[in-house]
Amino acid sequence: SLMHNLSTFVKEYQDKDDSLKSLLQKAFSKLVKDSENLEKRQKPIGSSTACVASICKHDLRLKYANFGDSAMVIISRKSSESIDSLGVSFETKPLQRGFNWPYQLTLYPSGSSEFESDDVETSTEPINLKTGDIVMVLTDGVLDNFSSKKLVQIVKRTLDSEPVKLCSSKTEVARILAEEVALEARTHSEDPNNKSPFSKESAKMGYSH
Repeated sequence: SLMHNLSTFVKEYQDKDDSLKSLLQKAFSKLVKDSENLEKRQKPIGSSTACVASICKHDLRLKYANFGDSAMVIISRKSSESIDSLGVSFETKPLQRGFNWPYQLTLYPSGSSEFESDDVETSTEPINLKTGDIVMVLTDGVLDNFSSKKLVQIVKRTLDSEPVKLCSSKTEVARILAEEVALEARTHSEDPNNKSPFSKESAKMGYSH
């Protein structure tokens, strides 16, 4: 898969000067090449947005590459160690040709492919993280259903919950956070009365959603 390829390349090239944008290109090119050797009924078909981030564990400097309307949100403590001070310190912007028409990496049924790598949004300079920052990489299925402000509320509530307080590792905390965000996005998507960011944008464009 695309993300499996990308994960492999990030690990292989982490000590080299390859940008995340070029690694995303390598991962997609490998997916295209691998599909050439498959029978027609086995060939992958479809399209995807992509967002990838890399953090240097030595100096907490983050780089990212974003293509389409996936997103990366950094949530930081603004003034103290208190959970109440958490807020959005950075958020990527969606890359779209038009409303609900994001840039995507695409494999067509004909066998051809498309990836306009020049349109990938990348960090021009590494972002300096602080200890305790929360980096969330999300698909549009999250932020289409609620705002980043609501995302912060979910993070605050989850971090203050009993299951998180009983966690023995940051990995476990990350898993619980991811599950809570995904569950909240699903709940919002199934609520016909939810005035989501996507439904509000749809209304602006004259569509009912």
